[in-house]
Amino acid sequence: MLRKFTLDDVCETILAVPANVAIFSVEPDDRFVIRAMSPALISLYNTTREYVEGLEVQDFRFPEETRRRLRQTYITCRDSGTQITQDEELPVADGPSVWTSRTVTPLLDAEDETVALISTVVDITELVRARRTLLRKLSATASGFVTICAWCRNIEQEDSWVPLDHYVSDFSEPAELLCPECQKSQSN
Repeated sequence: MLRKFTLDDVCETILAVPANVAIFSVEPDDRFVIRAMSPALISLYNTTREYVEGLEVQDFRFPEETRRRLRQTYITCRDSGTQITQDEELPVADGPSVWTSRTVTPLLDAEDETVALISTVVDITELVRARRTLLRKLSATASGFVTICAWCRNIEQEDSWVPLDHYVSDFSEPAELLCPECQKSQSN
């Protein structure tokens, strides 16, 4: 005999998952209520289970624009019945903001009505920082604003000087090759 799962069963499962996951019940008047949030996500948001459970998305301590954007994402996901992924910067209470990649998936009943939304969140803060650093370096290199010492050929980088080969290795894995002149001198 097949056992039907309830929303409470799904919430229990969410709480046991070692990932950044939350489940929201879909309520009338475009309300989305937090039914469960994994300990990992509670930690990422620097909050408590007591604060989040039963809270509507529009009342979460994010800035108003962030709450409005999240609510609109949830409405779109509910109405379309399809999964949505978005990257965003989220402020965290008593700490620095984090960049996240959020995937919201509708949980459908037997009549294909959305009864809940499952939100998985990946902290991509370090990835965003690395991308920004790389873009800044590439932009400086491409635009010719790299300061090179006329004597030793070191490169000025973030208020210090680094050897050219170290600077270049930040962008790619350089191949160890000899130019034609050095090949001639090595073969003699």
